[in-house]
Amino acid sequence: MKNVLLTIDVENFDESLVAFALDLCRRYEAKLWIIHVVPSSDDHYIPYDVGPEYMRVSMAEELRKEHRLLQKLADRVSGEKVDAEALLIGGEIVDGIIDQSVSVKADLVITGVNEHGFLANALGGNTALEIIKRSEVPVLTFPLE
Repeated sequence: MKNVLLTIDVENFDESLVAFALDLCRRYEAKLWIIHVVPSSDDHYIPYDVGPEYMRVSMAEELRKEHRLLQKLADRVSGEKVDAEALLIGGEIVDGIIDQSVSVKADLVITGVNEHGFLANALGGNTALEIIKRSEVPVLTFPLE
C-alpha cells in the first residue's frame, strides 16, 4: 500500500480518525492524502461572479480557513514521519472523493461514518455508503462519535 486517501469533514472533525489513518500509514510506509470536499450546495461555494463583493470576500475567507486547517493537519502528520498532503476541492462530495482517489492512485480510501437511520440511508443521506458503492479501490469506514 503506497497511497491512502483520508476524507475529512472540517465541520465534524474527529481526531481519532486521523490517528487511525496515521497509524496505518506508518505501518505500511504509505503517503496520506487528506481531502476535504466543499460541496457545491454550501453557501460558501458560490461562483465568484455572483453576488456582492462582501459575500465573495466572506466565502474566500472561509475557504482559506478550511485550507489552513487541512494544511496544519498535513504538517502535523508529516511531523509524525508520515508523508502527507492536503487537498481542498469543490464540487459534489462523492464525485470529488472518487476522482481524487483515482488521481492520487489511492490504494485505500478511509472515511468516517456517522450512524444514520434507515430513512436517511434510503434517501441517499449516507456519503460513506455512496463512496463504497462507487469506489474502484477498497473503502475502510471508521465510526465517528
